[in-house]
Amino acid sequence: MKYRALHSVRHDGQLYQAGETLELDDTAADTLLACRAVAAMDAAEATEPAKPAPKSKGKGKK
Repeated sequence: MKYRALHSVRHDGQLYQAGETLELDDTAADTLLACRAVAAMDAAEATEPAKPAPKSKGKGKK
């Protein structure tokens, strides 16, 4: 099943940033759902192409 990362998540050696989509088996999903690192995607979301996470903009000098 597909999940959306809510925070940075390392799974199977790959780092996923918040907002990225990852595929998880039930065991991995249970662990990451319990610590609120991922959220399940509904069927409509899972079929859409993954959207890149927004980049944060730091405060610059004025």
